[in-house]
Amino acid sequence: RRHRLAVTADFPPELCRDCALTADLNGSPNAPEAWSSRVFVKALALNLSALPAVVRQRLPGPLAGTLDVRLWTTWRGRELRAAEGDVDGTQLQLPVKPLGTTAHIRTLRTNLSWQGRGSQWQLNLENLWLGLIGPAWSVGHVQVAGGPQVHTVQVDTVQLDDVSRFLAALAPKESWADHIRQLRPSGRVSDVSVRIAGDGRAADDYAVEAKIENLHTQPVR
Repeated sequence: RRHRLAVTADFPPELCRDCALTADLNGSPNAPEAWSSRVFVKALALNLSALPAVVRQRLPGPLAGTLDVRLWTTWRGRELRAAEGDVDGTQLQLPVKPLGTTAHIRTLRTNLSWQGRGSQWQLNLENLWLGLIGPAWSVGHVQVAGGPQVHTVQVDTVQLDDVSRFLAALAPKESWADHIRQLRPSGRVSDVSVRIAGDGRAADDYAVEAKIENLHTQPVR
């Protein structure tokens, strides 16, 4: 059986300017675990800090900033199998639990696609523009993939000046952050490839490859 659902909600303008959901469902009401569905979610000018308390309580930590999201998602039963669409964020604040701190991102814009099944998943970010501390710059393509024993990351371009300032501000009390502030590295890293072997809790082995261009650092005193 096929079911269609379209919902458009009028939220307070300080929460969301334009939010809508469209779902195309296939399956029997007697077997929801066998349902297949496509769900489109649109949220323009979504203010994360204005989310209702019942939503914030389910999030991993306090969020802030503004998002424009247009995503198609594919589900099998209750399991998310795929997502693709556009994400545009400004003045984002995201919790970083391992460090007990908050990441501040000035601007982020990308075309996102994600696929997953069981313990295997892959995230692709195309045409990624990122501004952490300074103006936005083109990262290009990013791919992150995970499985039971191997995780990989591939990045087209990293601007060291912006990333190093971001990392130093992320954990100001850590000794490694102090080293970054002293070195103040700048330049560009391209064709980054990282492979980590392990069960996700500890790395048994890893490999990193990258091209470094126009690297500059300050003398250590």
